[in-house]
Amino acid sequence: MEDCLLDLKRDIAEWIESLQHADQMFHHMMSMEFWSIARTMDDIEPGFWSQYMQNRQEIFQQSMKERAARRQKSVPESKPETPVARRESPFKVNEPTPAEENSERISLFLAPLDRDLPRLRQVSPQTEVRLPTSD
Repeated sequence: MEDCLLDLKRDIAEWIESLQHADQMFHHMMSMEFWSIARTMDDIEPGFWSQYMQNRQEIFQQSMKERAARRQKSVPESKPETPVARRESPFKVNEPTPAEENSERISLFLAPLDRDLPRLRQVSPQTEVRLPTSD
C-alpha cells in the first residue's frame, strides 16, 4: 500500500514537472510569435515598435499610479467607534472588477489605433471606400 502511494506521488510530481515544462515552452513560443509579429510590423510601418513600446510604458506607468491610489484607499482610516456603530464587513470589496480594469486598458491601447488607422465609409452593402486620413 505504501509503495502504491509513493508511486502515485512520484507520478504526480512527474506530471507537474511535465506541465511546468510545457507551460514554459508555450510562453517561449508566444514570445517568439510576438517578436516576429512586432518585427514584421516594424518592417511594414517603420517606427511601429518604438511607438508600441512608448504606449506600453505609458500604460505601465498609469497602472502603477492606479495601484498606488488603490493601496492608499485601502489603508483604513481611524474612525472613533461608538457603541451603536456597526463595523464594515471584511468581505466588502471596493476594487473595480477585472472587466472594468481591462476596459480602461483596452481603450488606452485602442485610442492611438483609432487615430492612426484609415477611416472606412460604407457606400453600399458590398463596397467600402477608404477615406483619406488627416495625417
